Formats: sequence, C-alpha cells, structure tokens
Amino acid sequence: MMYIEGRDVAMQRLYPTDIQIRGIIIKDPVRRRFYTNIVISPEQTKGLQRTRGLILVRIRACNLKFKYGDKVQMFGKLSQPYWSGNIGTFNYRKYLERHHIYGIMKIKDAENIKIIARNEGNFIIGKALTLKNTIKMINKRSLPDPQAAMLNGILLGMREDIPKQIFDMFRKSGIVHILAVSGLHVGLILLMFWGFLKLCRIPKKIAALILILLVTLYCMVTGMRDPIFRTTVMALAVLVAIIIDREQNFYISVSLACLVLLLINPYSLFNAGFQLSFIATLGIICLAPNLYKYGLELAPVLKVPRFLSTAFAVSLSAQISIMPIVAYHFNYLSLWSVFTNILILPIVACILALGLLGSVFGILWIKLAYIFSMPNWILLTILLRLIEFFPSINFMYFEVQKPYIADIIGYYTLIAFALYTLYNGMKNRKLLYVLTLILLILFLSPRIKSSSIEIVFPHSPDGDIVLIKLPCGRTQNKIMLITSDSNKFNNVEKVIQPLLWAKHISKIDYLFLNRVSDDHLGTVVDLSKHFDLKQVLDIAQSKNSFTYKNFRNFIEHTGLTYRNIKHEELVFVPVAIGTGISCKIRNSNLKLRIAPCNTELLITPDYMHTISINGRKILIYQHPSQKFSKYKPSIIKKYMDDKDIYCTDTHGTISIKVRNNKVKILCSKKSS
Repeated sequence: MMYIEGRDVAMQRLYPTDIQIRGIIIKDPVRRRFYTNIVISPEQTKGLQRTRGLILVRIRACNLKFKYGDKVQMFGKLSQPYWSGNIGTFNYRKYLERHHIYGIMKIKDAENIKIIARNEGNFIIGKALTLKNTIKMINKRSLPDPQAAMLNGILLGMREDIPKQIFDMFRKSGIVHILAVSGLHVGLILLMFWGFLKLCRIPKKIAALILILLVTLYCMVTGMRDPIFRTTVMALAVLVAIIIDREQNFYISVSLACLVLLLINPYSLFNAGFQLSFIATLGIICLAPNLYKYGLELAPVLKVPRFLSTAFAVSLSAQISIMPIVAYHFNYLSLWSVFTNILILPIVACILALGLLGSVFGILWIKLAYIFSMPNWILLTILLRLIEFFPSINFMYFEVQKPYIADIIGYYTLIAFALYTLYNGMKNRKLLYVLTLILLILFLSPRIKSSSIEIVFPHSPDGDIVLIKLPCGRTQNKIMLITSDSNKFNNVEKVIQPLLWAKHISKIDYLFLNRVSDDHLGTVVDLSKHFDLKQVLDIAQSKNSFTYKNFRNFIEHTGLTYRNIKHEELVFVPVAIGTGISCKIRNSNLKLRIAPCNTELLITPDYMHTISINGRKILIYQHPSQKFSKYKPSIIKKYMDDKDIYCTDTHGTISIKVRNNKVKILCSKKSS
C-alpha cells in the first residue's frame, strides 16, 4: 500500500484515474499469502503537483522480490485509507497518519509495477534487514510450523505467519506482548550478555559500550518498530550513564526516552503501545521495590523460593499499572496475566537464548542450527500447550466496557497517593479529605446522565443498526437497540459491540429484531455473550421453521422476555413516567414515536430512514449508491434544500441528540 498526505488533497475525488508514482521502499516489505505490502517515500509523481508523507502499496500476484532500498515505479489509483467511522472501532486512517502514511495504492496487475534500481536506501539499515530475513529463513528451515512462526515472533517480532487462532490464545493469556519485540526482549538480552561479559571479566564501561552496539544492532535487525525503538532509547540512556560515570536515575532515563520519541513523532503520545510501554516501566520502578519487600516477608511463610518474589513483584507491578490502559484500548482484562508472565518468563528467556545461538551458528552452517532447534522445539511446544490451557479458564479472562477518562485519572491518583502515604505516612489529614473529594467527583461526574435523547446510526454493511438512549433518572438510561442484520458480516463484533462499549453501555433493555426472516439467531446469541439483555421484540413471521424453533428454545433457556409483534400492531415501550416509545410495523417499515419530545423515526428496509423532530426532517442512508433510490423527486428536492441529508458511508456514525426541542447532530468523520 502507498500513502501521501491526506491533508493536501481528497484523493478519492481529485485522482479518480490512474497516476504514476516513483519512490523508494523505506521499510522491510511485509509478505502475506496473497499479497505484499510495501511503504514508499515518493520522489516523483505524474499527475500530482506535490506529495508529502509516505504511500502504502499493496501488490497482489507479483513474482518480484521487493526489499528495502528498492526504487520502484508504479501505475494505479491513489486513495485515502478507509475507516468506516464507527465509534469504538480501530481507526486505520488515523493509525497510518501517525506513521506519516496518508495514501494507499492497490496494484492487482504485476505489469503496473517494476523495480528500476536496487540498494537506494541506507546501507547499514539495508544490511540489518537482510540479516533479519536470513534469520527468519534459518528458523523456517530448522523448525516446523507453528513453532517456526512463534520463534520469529518472539525473536524478531514478525507475527505475520502466526495463525490467528494461536495469536488470539496469546492475547487471552495476557502474554501477547512476547510476540512484539519490546522491553522484555531487550531486558533479557541485556541481562544475558551483561552476565556473560561480567563472567569474562570485561571492564564495566567496555561492557556497556558492547551492549550499546548490540542493542542498536538488534533494534535495526527487528526493523526499528516502535516498541523496540522505545525500549532501545531507554536502554541507551542507562548504558550511556554507566560510560560517563553518572548516577543511574531511571526516572530521568524514562523521561529522556519519552521526550526523544515525542520529538521524533508527537503522534506517538496517542499510541496504545507507547502508553503501555512507559506506564509499565514507571509502574515497575515505583511499585516493584515495595512489592518485593512484602514478597520477601511472605516467602518463608508460603515456602516459596525468593527469586519468585522478584518475578511476582515485577509482573504484578506492571499489571497494576497498565490495567486501565488495557481496558480502555482493548476492552478486556486478564487476571491470569500476572501468573502467566511469571511462568512463561523463564521459558521465553530460554527460547530467546536458543534462538539467538541458532541464528548465529545457522548463518555459518545451517545444520548447526538444528543443534539448538531441537530443544527450542520442545520449549515452543510447551509454550503452545500453556497458551491453549490458560484461555480455557474463562473466569480469569473477561471483557469490560471502555472506562471513563475520569476513572483512569482517579485510578492513578489513588496509586500516587498510596505511594506518598507509604513513604511519608498519614501526616496530613487535610490531604486525605481533599483526595477523597477529588476521587468522588471523578467517579460521579461522568455517571451523571444527560437529559437528552440520543439516536445513533452506525455504518453497517448488512442491514440497519439504530441505537436509542432515553434518559431515566439522573444516573441511568434506557437502551433500545434496533437491528435488521443477519450477522453474516459479524456486525455484533465489528459494529455493535465496539459502539456500546464506547458509549459505556453494558445493558440492553430492549432489543428490537427488525427482520421478517428468521436468520437473526446469531445476533441474539452473540449479544447475550457480551451484554445483559432484558427484553427481545421480534417481527419474525416464519414461526414453524427449524431456525425459529431453535431461536425460541434459546430465548426460553436464557430466560429472556420475548414478544412477537404482528403487522399493524401498536406496541408501547415504557421508559419513565411520561416517556416511552410507541412502535408499529406497516408495509415492512418500522415507525417509532418517542414521547414527549415529538420525535418520529421511520426505518425502511431499503437502508434509508427519516427522522422528524418538531417538523424538522432528516434523511439518513447507508451507501451513496442507495441515495434517494425510492424517493419522489419532490421529496428529494425538499431534503436537498434543507441540507439535512446524511450518509453513514461518508459521515461515519451519526448521532442525533434532542434536548428541550433543540437538535444537535454529530458525525464521527467529515465527508470527503
């Protein structure tokens, strides 16, 4: 894929025809089964006045072997990275922009791309990446899959060949970080080589210099990805302090590394990996010594080795510090992670050591790599069996809704106060009262619900999804979710679940299945796994089908309140005193009337809906190709004049808030 600066041009509109681009590959190509991704710094572009930023090029069915430093020339359509605009989902466009990538080019015909020069990149980086690919091939030749793919992930951070099922098991076990070269890997390498150099009686300063060269080489070999680059900067700060005889201050080292990285790329501040890396490091520095002290006191009582106290203190302090950040970005918590990290740390250290030795000797002679690959296969298989076992204990892994920012601030404020009290004692009672007040405000402020009614339309590739939030008191809302999808595109996981978590919703009071056919069982089952369903309203008419009978059996088994709505039947859904929603099905259209705000909502089966709020008309449709397909010209003209037309494909998630007869419309992305 290729990218140029999206702030310069709206590429999908300005460049609908093919253009020619020439540039240099500045990163190691990522090869998948059916395509190859390369990142290019454009030098010359025919058809564009200027190009800034990088371009991501995805090439299919091409026999050319791309590598770092190749100058390529290609011909194709340039577009912006796509993001559905659905709240809570991964924003691919913003992610690429943070890496200075602003455009994408997809090439399906091999004739549209050619290599016009080799070795145009940095010589040192080119040799380092060549070494990386050599090590990858040594591991593939000396180990079977999936062990070879796991070793490449642990040793080089190359996760492309790891099966999705195994990767999910790593994630649920809370040890997915070992597949991304990071502080753990650099720390283990520094520990192993520092011990070896100390054993060889190498002077301290010379050993530090050797380690600087070694860590820098490892950073370049692994592609200088963000996690390894962050850790390398922190490690270099500590090693330089040893060489210049400065007192080692880890707080200064971490702060310096953070400053350097933010100066290089300020967008890193919003990166989940950046936040987790530095917060985990600070957590270990601040919390681990105290946890270790308590661990030493408990070790004789529990009759466990003292070295386990160190491992437990480091693992627990890291998990305590990153818990709210993990919940905010990934919507899950793994209680097993503290214990799994202690258990797998020695295994990963041995795998890393054997992998390094196998790589070095394999470069000399491939058969020497087999000496180290046999014990490594055993360790990798043990690791694979462990990650298969841990996710099976379901109560140790659970999904959570996105925490409020105020909750995260309160959490770290509480930790800071606990550390302050531990070192200084409870001498200032006023400070305790002020802190209690602050925490109370942080906890209650986001939970005081707005009195406005909110209607949300996310973008869905299959069917309609409408979320309605109705105020019910000052601290809670009543939630109605209307869906007409068959879950063929896994909309629960990709659209509904992220939306509800982002809106801090864990309970659905009314689930309205606006689909005449009976193929919506998957939607209800998937929603019941993640949310508390109270009542299901259904309009299915195929009551004698096998699928519908299974659906009713599931409803009865889970104890959900169920009601089937007939054609032309008027149903009133109470919310609070004087507030409710009346529903009616007519000619396959669902008509809702929300009292007392005089709001009417008409949901049609052709993916276009109208909203009337105190006489104001709003039209919402899913895709541009469906625009106005079934509306009369007079109605179209009226809507065009009023300009109250929104498309979820171009505007993203559309949120309409109604309060005191005032209407506010918010879109997650601007129309391009």
